[in-house]
Amino acid sequence: MPSSEPVPAATNSEPYPLNLGHTDDFSRVRSYLRDVGFVEANLCRILKIEVLSDCEKLNPEAFAADPAESEALVALIRLFFLLQDVPTGEVRNLIPAESLDSMRTLGLLGPVDSDLPREAGNEGLTFLRSRVWLYPVGAFLLASDRDKNRPDAVFPAISPLTVRFLHRLDNASASESLELCCGSGAATLAMSLHCKQVVASDISPRSTHFARFNFLLNKCSNALAVESDIYSALDGQTFDRIVAHPPYVPSTSNLVVWRDGGETGEATIRKIVEGLGRHLRPGGACYAACGGFDTMEFAFEQRVRSWLGEGHATFDVVFGVDMEKSPWHLAVELAGGTVTGSNENLRGLLDAFASVGAKNFVVGALYVERRFEGEPNPLPPFTLRRQLSPLAHGACFRRYLRMLRWLGRLGGLSGIQSLKPVLATDVQVRISHQVQSQALLPVLFVAETTSPFHAETRLESEMVEILLQCDGKTSLVELFQVAQQAGTLPEQVALETFLKFGTKMMELGYLELGDSVMDG
Repeated sequence: MPSSEPVPAATNSEPYPLNLGHTDDFSRVRSYLRDVGFVEANLCRILKIEVLSDCEKLNPEAFAADPAESEALVALIRLFFLLQDVPTGEVRNLIPAESLDSMRTLGLLGPVDSDLPREAGNEGLTFLRSRVWLYPVGAFLLASDRDKNRPDAVFPAISPLTVRFLHRLDNASASESLELCCGSGAATLAMSLHCKQVVASDISPRSTHFARFNFLLNKCSNALAVESDIYSALDGQTFDRIVAHPPYVPSTSNLVVWRDGGETGEATIRKIVEGLGRHLRPGGACYAACGGFDTMEFAFEQRVRSWLGEGHATFDVVFGVDMEKSPWHLAVELAGGTVTGSNENLRGLLDAFASVGAKNFVVGALYVERRFEGEPNPLPPFTLRRQLSPLAHGACFRRYLRMLRWLGRLGGLSGIQSLKPVLATDVQVRISHQVQSQALLPVLFVAETTSPFHAETRLESEMVEILLQCDGKTSLVELFQVAQQAGTLPEQVALETFLKFGTKMMELGYLELGDSVMDG
């Protein structure tokens, strides 16, 4: 989690580094970068990292490319990714004049101040410098600020947190979608592949400008960037999908736009949730990477439901947890690790946390889905929490709620007994042994799965044996009858108890039902 230490203030009159130039300049730069191989796989290979988010481990000054690599590509990596100054003559020799002119016209490259000190032997040389950080993200090129050391910095789309956020986007098709707190517009670009129209919104004029630049650079014609304080410029507009990676670091100062989320870190996500009744269409979903507090009275997901207001019963809420931290440890971390009576930041944070009855700070993925009005046999709204795994992806929440609703409409346990689930392929069973009567005997069986969410469940040995027999061809009632006849199940275990067990195993992800079953 980023520190809440203040960063230097930016000068409001400072011009943006990027220019929204002519389409020919964008086309020329885009084509050249693509043709020379400025893509993720090549950058990772040349830099010897697994993913671009590992860039924090790099020492740019120690970078030395294999001589067999393209000199032009290496120069682009040095300029745009490692943010090194490169002699003007070298750049001119490697990059075609028209492409270089377009890079300068768009503000991607500029001269280095001549009064900066240079190493021996470089006196009299002029250098070019990238004015932004430019890098590939999937099929796109993204520009963000060179560093985060300003309150309105455009946050990098290859930070580990942003990469995880993008990984969990649902790529299901939609008509109109909205990205709030858009920053560079990375999620908007990703959604543009599956949505007819996408709006990117940010309170920061700088982020809005960068997002517009990125849409033009990627020739994304179905994306629009607007400057807006959450929904302030979107009055009357509704969307099928709303996504957000809002600031959620607790702060008593709120100096940094991309980081600070109010005294409890919940100010922005609360405004997002409170507006869903006005801006999320029936059948639509909101996904946000965020953080918030479990309090002494309510879990975070229950508090989210209260923010939905009077119409909350038409929404299902699922919160997937990535990380938990005590209020004390969070406050100490954000206050710089200094625990003294004179640390006003620490005292302010602890007072703010105490004011809401904070019990635990949780960070993860919030998924809110709005039901269609007038659904047949409506179920009570779900308010759930699950533990996220590295394998959790965008469709997990949608499919999870779909399964729960489907199971709930089967007409009770009598409708469940004919289901034919199959054992999930990633299920593992850990067996612990103990010495008893000079023999090593199995005494503990723990099933574990990581898809769609992480779950660990202690099971009796006979239930593990039954799970292994779930082949997608045998119904639950048949499994029960076979187990009883074989003496696997104790006689006192009733069919109702067994069906409840089977339902729980499906809900936790140990057993799966195909989409065709739920479509039938």
